[in-house]
Amino acid sequence: MSTDEPGGVPDLVREALGNPDADVRTVHRLDRVVGGLMVLARNAAAAPELSRQIREDLFQKEYTAVVHGCPEEKNGRLCDLLYR
Repeated sequence: MSTDEPGGVPDLVREALGNPDADVRTVHRLDRVVGGLMVLARNAAAAPELSRQIREDLFQKEYTAVVHGCPEEKNGRLCDLLYR
């Protein structure tokens, strides 16, 4: 869980830091069925700044797909909606 609740990522980070009262804030959500990198803020001032950077596309995301079979092209780029 990426939200700040018992057992969520912020709670696990506080535990790893050895400080249950550490100011760790969720900047964005990560869906449960998706693996990836979480961006967390370490204080109240950093959270809105990181959110701004994400909102203004200053962060870049890259997704990797797992496919069955052998694609015709060795590499390429798909710019479209993600489908299940």
